[in-house]
Amino acid sequence: MEIFQSAAPQCDFREIGIVTARRRTFLTSMEKVNDAMRREARKIGGDALVGVYQTRPIHNPGAFFPDRDPVLSGVVIRFTDPGCLL
Repeated sequence: MEIFQSAAPQCDFREIGIVTARRRTFLTSMEKVNDAMRREARKIGGDALVGVYQTRPIHNPGAFFPDRDPVLSGVVIRFTDPGCLL
């Protein structure tokens, strides 16, 4: 499944949802986080992801070790032309 980060696909599509995945430990690669997003997108019938961005929300800011795990979010799309599937 393609992840379009800098440009939108050339084919027409419609947005069908949003998925989010989180890197829980520094031992987890960002590629595994991308794979988790792809799995979730497939579950809802997506063909690709667009507009993927990363945030680092800080949870429990007063804690000794605040939670700063990177979070990826993106829009799940479905192509309107079956010939556009990658």
